[in-house]
Amino acid sequence: MIKPKADTASTTISVLKQSHKIIPSTPPVLKTRENALVREIETEAGEIKIDIYDNGEIDGDSVSIYHNNTLIRSHMGLSAKPISFTIGVNPSQPHHEITLVAENLGSIPPNTALMIITTPGNRYELFISSSEQKNARVVFDLKK
Repeated sequence: MIKPKADTASTTISVLKQSHKIIPSTPPVLKTRENALVREIETEAGEIKIDIYDNGEIDGDSVSIYHNNTLIRSHMGLSAKPISFTIGVNPSQPHHEITLVAENLGSIPPNTALMIITTPGNRYELFISSSEQKNARVVFDLKK
């Protein structure tokens, strides 16, 4: 389950239980663009907090964010204020994919973002780049 943060850029998302085996169909923007893997992170069970900022100069970049092929944020402008959400990783929901889709390239191409990920026991800073041909994907898996 993704739980909201108190700010207005947060979102709550219900994640379907794996036992249902219901997987959303892949949106066209994820089918027609390369989905480059930025990082694969193995983590302990618990909540993962994700904050996404514009990287470098704030130049009007906007992104849509997908969680396991489901749109969770649409056409969000990247800025100094983060787009924030959390993901629960546990044995019933061990695999999660976050994909950033560039909706524009801002005034300084390509679309760049800083993703700060806080997992149980670790913190990661990822520099993300996406374009009209390439999305950026981060994968989280529960440690075995």
